[in-house]
Amino acid sequence: MKRYRTDRHNNPIAAVYGLFKQASSSGSLDTREPRLIEGIHFEKGDPFRSGGRTFYTGRILADPIAVSIALIDRVGFYTGNNRQRWSYIAIPWWVWRSMNEWQKTLTIYEMYQHEGGVEMEELFQKRLAALDALQTVKSSIHPWK
Repeated sequence: MKRYRTDRHNNPIAAVYGLFKQASSSGSLDTREPRLIEGIHFEKGDPFRSGGRTFYTGRILADPIAVSIALIDRVGFYTGNNRQRWSYIAIPWWVWRSMNEWQKTLTIYEMYQHEGGVEMEELFQKRLAALDALQTVKSSIHPWK
């Protein structure tokens, strides 16, 4: 079976290394969110060519779902000149910020599926089930929430 770069790099959204570097800097969209740290959260992965240029996939070293969410929390779905980072998805920053952890995890999972990943399927299923169970418990304790 061919391993997609999402799986080879533990990177469900196939984010490039440069995006991780941006999320580790102070120039990110949301500086209230903690910075990602190279060597702890990510490192430079394998090169690939696109549009006649060489890019590097970011390799995630920690929890791939949490780091992917943190990356988008820091840099968003749009570049500084308002271009989509991914051709198949673009969520306005204010909408992303209003989403809960389950919704963000599901979005990362859908991106992972679009990117062709297969090896983290069980991780996503377990995480979404745990978040469902947590919400059920919260609702039974505080039914008005």
